[in-house]
Amino acid sequence: MLPQPWVKWSYEPARAEDVPEAFMRAYALALQPPAGPVYLSVPMDDWQQPLPGFTRVRTVSPRVAPDPERLQAFAERISAARRPALT
Repeated sequence: MLPQPWVKWSYEPARAEDVPEAFMRAYALALQPPAGPVYLSVPMDDWQQPLPGFTRVRTVSPRVAPDPERLQAFAERISAARRPALT
């Protein structure tokens, strides 16, 4: 809460395993309109922790309205699915 209200979002992960996901969330929030600064505090001892596995990579659209290209990609994935399910 230290950098509030000067940033859009601030966070300090509780566990080293949460750092990659927090970094991707910070990146996404910083780029989404209105673009602005975010604050992610990574504890010093977390830098030495091994990553347990592959981290999900996010893509970010700079548009406020739905992005036609992203909607098309989503529609293609749904259409190609044998048994689609939304959760």
